[in-house]
Amino acid sequence: MLFGKKLSLILMLWFAGGLILAQEPPAEMSIPKDRVFYLEDFGAVPDGTTLNTLKIQRAIDMCSHAGGGTIRITPGVWLTGTLFMKDNVCLYLDDGATLLASPNREDYLPIARKNVRGMCCMLVSHFGNHVEDSSCLIFADGVKNIAIQGGGKIDGNGQPGIWWDAEKMCSPFVKDPNRWRPRALVAFIDCQYITIRDTKFFNASCYTLWPIACKDVVIDGIIIDNPFDGPNTDGIDIDCCDRVMVSNCNIKGGDDAIALKSDSGILGQEEIPCQNITVTNCVLQSRPANAIRLGFEGDSFIRDCTFSNITIWDSACGIDIGSTTCDRPDFTILKGSRNENITFDNITMRDTTVPVRLWLNGPADSHVVLRNIRISNLIAECRSGMEFLGLADHAMENIFLSDILLIPAGERTETGPGTALFARFVENLHVENFCVDWKNAKGAWQHGAQIQNSRKVQCDNISTVHGENIDLKSFVDFVGTTGSVRNCDSDPNIPLVTSDPESKVFQSGNN
Repeated sequence: MLFGKKLSLILMLWFAGGLILAQEPPAEMSIPKDRVFYLEDFGAVPDGTTLNTLKIQRAIDMCSHAGGGTIRITPGVWLTGTLFMKDNVCLYLDDGATLLASPNREDYLPIARKNVRGMCCMLVSHFGNHVEDSSCLIFADGVKNIAIQGGGKIDGNGQPGIWWDAEKMCSPFVKDPNRWRPRALVAFIDCQYITIRDTKFFNASCYTLWPIACKDVVIDGIIIDNPFDGPNTDGIDIDCCDRVMVSNCNIKGGDDAIALKSDSGILGQEEIPCQNITVTNCVLQSRPANAIRLGFEGDSFIRDCTFSNITIWDSACGIDIGSTTCDRPDFTILKGSRNENITFDNITMRDTTVPVRLWLNGPADSHVVLRNIRISNLIAECRSGMEFLGLADHAMENIFLSDILLIPAGERTETGPGTALFARFVENLHVENFCVDWKNAKGAWQHGAQIQNSRKVQCDNISTVHGENIDLKSFVDFVGTTGSVRNCDSDPNIPLVTSDPESKVFQSGNN
């Protein structure tokens, strides 16, 4: 085994020295499989206490210089600080191998890229970082054809007393972050042809996987397991990226499980869309935050995204899509994101507070946008209802719901609208095959659905069962809204439709 490793090293040095000239592979080409570098051959020691940063980095540099290949990380615990990925390199972690993040700040190198707002890329002080201090465990900038693969794990060493306070809480669920901590476990900026497959990611200090302005990204079959009390421990943050496929992943942690963002300002540009994103066959859990979140951070488009075959459980919110402006000393969103052309299909939720929340927030001159959203084949056991919160100056547009079953469960408090579906300032809202089962519901529910200050609302084949368990005023209530209700069925003792004098509601075929 040792002889084979040394022979591999000799051959790599031979190639790198120019005795055998390898053609530079095209960008689409896969990483060469016949070039393998072993960390042991560079003097790295997998004992969990020896710092191996320089030796691992030397292996990465030599592998890339030789034309690309695989860094083989064998079983053991490999302690390291910041590593910089290079072109045509695959980090392959064997089963039983752990790449462990150093708990010491001095082992992380600062990463600085100035943006249009005068701050450094990836550095936002409300996460406890300062401009000169941002760091990641694994980082790449402007490289192509890179991969992290294999059944081993990458451990960010995120635990109380290292990256956040052992006792103090900043929310009911999340610990207070230390003044400094690595900004991400893995962050790639402006990279292309990225594959992350089969690897396990544990205990991130902040974000886990953060591709920024990257193209052609495949994330498949990974596990992300972060502590629920870890502040900002998102799973996957897809920021200003194009052509991203996420599949077969199991993600849980102390913040959003999967988040799509469009914060192009951190890259020194005003307009880089996050687009052409596909997420499928995933299990997501986020007790303090959102299983899926789109928007909030950024001023560019988020568009042309599909989510399918997703199981969500034990989460504060299942699906959250929002656009806002924000001007604080530590955080700035100038005009708000524009979210459009997004679909969700075959989604199940259990033990979730809010199943779906769509919202807009900003002044009249902002460009907050939320339009062309379709949600179908959703079953949700939830403690609150769906919320669509548009603005008088910025109505949501073209929201389509079909084949929805909501099962409110547990005691509901007096806060919030008290409806299974609440919508305000929506233009062209279609609700079809929508059912609410109240058998497990308790508390202050008022309506099955309430629509306020909206136009072109169509409700077709909506129904309610077990409404005798609660005291509903009506199943559908219209306030200042124009629309229609067709082919709908409610419990005998609950009025199907109520409306105020300012509403115009057409009814046909109802029972």
